[in-house]
Amino acid sequence: LQQLKKQIQSQEAEIQNQKKKIQAQENKAIIQEKKIQSQAKKIKDQENKAIIQEKKIQSQATKIKDQENKTNIQEKKIQSQEKRIQEQENKTIIQEKKIEGQENKTNIQENKIQSQEKRIQEQENKTIIQEKKIESQENKTNIQEKEIQNHENMTRRLEKQNQDIVKRINRLHPLPSCSALVIKHSSTRSGMYYINPQGLSSSPLVQVYCDMTSKNGVGVTVIGYDSESRTLVNGYESAGSYKRKIKYDISMEQIVAIMNQSKNCEQFIKYECYDSVMTWKSNTIAWWVSRQGWKMNYWGGAAVNSGKCACGMTNSCAGGGTCNCDKNDFAWREDSGYLTDKNTLPVTELRFGDTGHPIEKGYYTLGSLRCWG
Repeated sequence: LQQLKKQIQSQEAEIQNQKKKIQAQENKAIIQEKKIQSQAKKIKDQENKAIIQEKKIQSQATKIKDQENKTNIQEKKIQSQEKRIQEQENKTIIQEKKIEGQENKTNIQENKIQSQEKRIQEQENKTIIQEKKIESQENKTNIQEKEIQNHENMTRRLEKQNQDIVKRINRLHPLPSCSALVIKHSSTRSGMYYINPQGLSSSPLVQVYCDMTSKNGVGVTVIGYDSESRTLVNGYESAGSYKRKIKYDISMEQIVAIMNQSKNCEQFIKYECYDSVMTWKSNTIAWWVSRQGWKMNYWGGAAVNSGKCACGMTNSCAGGGTCNCDKNDFAWREDSGYLTDKNTLPVTELRFGDTGHPIEKGYYTLGSLRCWG
């Protein structure tokens, strides 16, 4: 038993040694494996570096290729530039030849200029002589102008004296109209004169303004009134609610006498409107009153009692109505023209409406009564 125990102990010791050897061997194996892993990692890193290096080499090769292409392009540009330089040199040679030719022409031109300057000097000498002659002529002209001025002053004085004489004769022996006055005295100027219209029962002398320039100088008798300015109409809505009576400078009897002996009479009338009508749905909104007190529904340029404005006679009114103002479209419009019916003239009153709304308004203008012939 003792021997057996010793054998067992010896075997156990050997087994224990064997385990230690195995453990040592395993430790070596682990260390070896770690070395192998480290070596594999190094190999992997080396491979990655090799791949990166290869990519760098490829990139470098691409850059070299691009550089070669750029070099080729640059060489072509250089060749093209050299060709252009050669062409420029050829042009320069041609230009130098042209300059040389131009210099020759310049020399010829300078010779011509010198010749021309000589001629100019001769001309200047002639001009000086001519200026002296002109100065002498101007002196004569100044003297002549003074004589003409004196004659003109004398003519104006004579005309004024003649005008004064005409006015005195006119006052002592008045003629029936301005037309008769200009026929009797053709040099009569526009101004205030006395006339003696036929058919007056009282106050035979009437002072009027005679327009001797318009209507081809026929002599127009002008009869004004108290206000001929452009006048605003606003704040009157119902038909004819705005009223403006016309007060003339002379009596109606005198006016009628002047019209009866005249071939033609006229009176200008105009209405400027903004959303203000003359007629509305066959209803008369605006009118004028004749000397007899009649309500007149037609306007300047239209036929008597037509109920129209001038544009209505030619079917040219805005919106196709009888007057431009009847368009009623929030826009400034106008109806104007001359009234020429001696049987109803002059205008004695103006009536307007349709201006009650703040945006509705109008302006009327009535001219003087003018008669001639």
